[in-house]
Amino acid sequence: MDTCDPQTNACKYTGVNDGKACDADGNGCTLNDECKAGKCVAGTTVTCMLADKPCDVFKCVSTSASSHQCKLSLKPGCVAGTRTAVADADVWKYNTNSNYGSKTSMIVDRGNQYVYIKFDLKDIPKTAKLVGATFSVTAYTGYAWGGDGNVYTTLVDNDNWSEKSITWGNKPAATGDSLGSWWLWYNNNTLVKTVSVNTPKFLQTVQEQIAKDGVLSLRLHSPGYKTVYRSRE
Repeated sequence: MDTCDPQTNACKYTGVNDGKACDADGNGCTLNDECKAGKCVAGTTVTCMLADKPCDVFKCVSTSASSHQCKLSLKPGCVAGTRTAVADADVWKYNTNSNYGSKTSMIVDRGNQYVYIKFDLKDIPKTAKLVGATFSVTAYTGYAWGGDGNVYTTLVDNDNWSEKSITWGNKPAATGDSLGSWWLWYNNNTLVKTVSVNTPKFLQTVQEQIAKDGVLSLRLHSPGYKTVYRSRE
């Protein structure tokens, strides 16, 4: 520190003892700055926690000379995005030729009503490597008839269906086994719930559909329960 002699007005510098705390760089992401050999030296760099997803990383952000926050961000080369459905509709066994694609709701009901949903993924490069994929819908009512109440999500390999023309009579068949499921219980009450599928099998299927034609079609069905979902309308 600088001090002045009141008699001579001469100033002189008196160094701070080694080991004393100081601020070398005004960066809260360095800890334990201290004086060494007459100089203030930055201490160790903050190490943030490890993220649990492959594309996520926590980075230290200095908020003042002595404080910081670890904030979540994407690793270089990673891109996150959300895709909304480009088509969705339910089909009903007891009205074989009717189309319900303009409704604001979609019903899954035992073996009598299925929901079809389509996503356009063509903007994702065919060579892109996915590290995660989640499919979500929002339910708000239903009825637990009994039996197997799970709602199963299955791939529909035939994407040649239209929201405004799909019916029970012309619906495309599901392909393979379930990609994942959820269970909801309703008694004709109203309760908004968002449910999701993010299994490894679903991720693999999305990756394959991107490489194939960039379109993903899914079917929802339940053997035992009725559940009602919001449509894209």
